[in-house]
Amino acid sequence: PDIGPKRARQLFEHAGVTSLADLRGAVASGSLGDVPGLGAKGAQRIADALASMTTPDERMPLPVARRLGQELIELLRAACPEIQQIELAGSIRRFRETVGDLDIVAAAEEPMAVVDGFSTLSVVSRIEMKGDDRCRVILHNGQAADLRVMEPCYWGSLLQHFTGSKYHNVRLREIAIERGWS
Repeated sequence: PDIGPKRARQLFEHAGVTSLADLRGAVASGSLGDVPGLGAKGAQRIADALASMTTPDERMPLPVARRLGQELIELLRAACPEIQQIELAGSIRRFRETVGDLDIVAAAEEPMAVVDGFSTLSVVSRIEMKGDDRCRVILHNGQAADLRVMEPCYWGSLLQHFTGSKYHNVRLREIAIERGWS
């Protein structure tokens, strides 16, 4: 907020801001006060906006996320040959520009064996949640990865549900209820 083309130019000319990191540094050093027309309130609004923003490290560009996701799938396939189907899902599968976490769905006759294999991969730093058919881990690079595993007869529903956005899935549920389905 409060940074359009004119303000960006002022920040560049009077505070040397050329990047988000520079802007954070200018806020920390108090040098935004040197920018004409910004004032203490404007500087505070920028500081508050920066504090509420997600950092770029929290979201990955799609190509980076796809590569990391494919590497995880390869590791998991090697650890768990009983996997019958496995795909990236969520925002990666929807080809979103950036991705917050890695979503992987798999089909196997024994979901718990795949969950166990996933949670013990060498790239896993810590396990945040682990159940009979799902697991959420944090990788050594700090990224979160979620795995959901079901029996092969549920593969289509699993892939659809974890690919669709929250709003898409809510709408599909509404349509099913209207038709008397579950």
